[in-house]
Amino acid sequence: VAVSRADACEVSVSTVSKMNGKVYSEDALLISSSVLGGSGPTFRDLVQTKWSTSSTPAADGSRLFRTFAQLPASAPSLGSKLPQTAPSGPVLPTWNGTSAAAAATCTYTGPTRIRMVGANVVVTSPTTPNNATGPSYCYTSAASTVTVPQIGGRSSVYEATYPYAGKTIYVKNSTTASSVTYAPQDVTTVRNATNSLFLAEGATTVNSSVVSPGTPVAIGTWTPKWSGTTNTQNRFQSDIGKTLPAFQTATQTALAAANTASPLSDILSAAIGTAFNGRNNSEGALLSATGRSYNWALPSSTTAAAVRTTGTATYGASTGASSDPLYSGSATTSPYSDSTVETATTVINRQQMTCSVLNVLGLCVGTWIASPGVAAEQQIQVTATKTTTATGTITTRVSAFPLIADRTGYSTTTGDAYVEGSVSGGLSIAAENNVIVTGDVRQTSGSTPSVPATQVPFFTSTDAVVLAAQKNVLLYHPVSCKSVTALAATTASYCPNDVTGLYTGGMSSTTFDAAHPSRQYLNLLATPVKQVDAAIYALNGSLQLMNYNRGVELGTLKVNGGAFQEHHGVTGVEWETLTTNSAVRRQSGYNLEYLHDNSLVGKNFPWVPTSTAYVGLVWTLQGVSESVGSAAVAP
Repeated sequence: VAVSRADACEVSVSTVSKMNGKVYSEDALLISSSVLGGSGPTFRDLVQTKWSTSSTPAADGSRLFRTFAQLPASAPSLGSKLPQTAPSGPVLPTWNGTSAAAAATCTYTGPTRIRMVGANVVVTSPTTPNNATGPSYCYTSAASTVTVPQIGGRSSVYEATYPYAGKTIYVKNSTTASSVTYAPQDVTTVRNATNSLFLAEGATTVNSSVVSPGTPVAIGTWTPKWSGTTNTQNRFQSDIGKTLPAFQTATQTALAAANTASPLSDILSAAIGTAFNGRNNSEGALLSATGRSYNWALPSSTTAAAVRTTGTATYGASTGASSDPLYSGSATTSPYSDSTVETATTVINRQQMTCSVLNVLGLCVGTWIASPGVAAEQQIQVTATKTTTATGTITTRVSAFPLIADRTGYSTTTGDAYVEGSVSGGLSIAAENNVIVTGDVRQTSGSTPSVPATQVPFFTSTDAVVLAAQKNVLLYHPVSCKSVTALAATTASYCPNDVTGLYTGGMSSTTFDAAHPSRQYLNLLATPVKQVDAAIYALNGSLQLMNYNRGVELGTLKVNGGAFQEHHGVTGVEWETLTTNSAVRRQSGYNLEYLHDNSLVGKNFPWVPTSTAYVGLVWTLQGVSESVGSAAVAP
């Protein structure tokens, strides 16, 4: 049945939100105290809104914000600044890809992973060739033992490492038409170059050792008492199968079966047949009914080897090929196998017989005798040596992103910068599409000075970090499906039983939690993003949590610096409760705590977006507004 889904288009600023910095909104602020008696959000600094008594609909002159109808007591927390009307606000910077490209020290194409590790960045960019135009260090890949994706026969950039201080890194869109990879929740699907954004394949490792060879075993001496009887070859093979102690059971059984019409599968049988076919039929006359011999033609010996693999292979995950926490070991790595190979080398010696008097057309006048110095009745001797080789093979190690169970959609061609790490110094990262924060971004010198309770707390640091996106700055939040039943028939990036837009029940701890659409998803990260220290620019989008309305709450997100966005993005959702006096509301996503860095204006950023109205201005306001229309699902 066709199902329409809709996401929330009203974004509230609720009790758990702490805004320690200036706030400006083009629209009305929708304030929630979450539950009756709740304290509401905290606004410690100037709060301005363009919504006024002359707007349509008009604001109440005594309260320039909106509230939830079912919670008439909704208001900012006690002691908060109240919204004031501002006829016009700051002019946001505009995206200028030409400016970003001109300022960039290193430019990459398509999805690009940027980690700050110590004083260096470590960059992986699968669709950027490792010989692209620019400084060589931007594209010099590390780890020669790792196979990286190829672009037109050229290797792409893998873990290029260089100092980041004072540099600008620009990630641009690919000219290839955009496509999206959806990660299936299927533990049997191994990540490869066709279903991954980031992929590393390590070199294959093979460990082998010879456990033996054993001492050659003389199988025995056979006399004319049976070698002259009918079916001589079959009897010969049968006796070997019964008496050869160096062969294992399976080989003995195969040899013993030679006296049937079924052919042997191993090459030892053919070698034995070759040995018997060496009989000189023109001379190999029968001696008598009780003592028979053959005259064997040269060569006098035949060597054969029977090879078989014993034991059951064992499997396990090998170590991933990359040290990157985003995708190291995140794929189902290729298995290793242990097996034992037994090689039985057999030498068949034939004793050539000679007629004692005269050989006339194969008839011996006299008796058939062995060569001088050899026992007269010995005709065939077999010597076998068994070599056992134990081989442990670890096949190609694989690390990949996205996680196999992740139901989020990711673009394979757009200029998305995947970023995390600690920075000491100045660094600007600009993305033509999205910046995706995959782990904490921290300024090493960052701190929060103690101030009196009557003053606005703030963030300070001597480092300078810019995260700028033409579209969104997204917080990485992969989710998997609680149920995989009918997963293949479910719309890509959704989970079965998600009835978002159709669900009408409330949530309580006893009845509705399990059925709620948000609870059809499971948070995949053991440690989600907790802190972002940066001047954040989402110039045609917002600072937003991926899958913000899926899974359970993630705790508190601290944003230290400044957030400049076209519209307020969702970092968490408070869900409806069965009654308005419920003690708590269920949540998905984060509680947001923002600290303004009041030293942004004086910082020496390598590059920063500028306003067409005020060239060079670094913005110091956090833009907060509710989105208009349906909120787009990230990315």
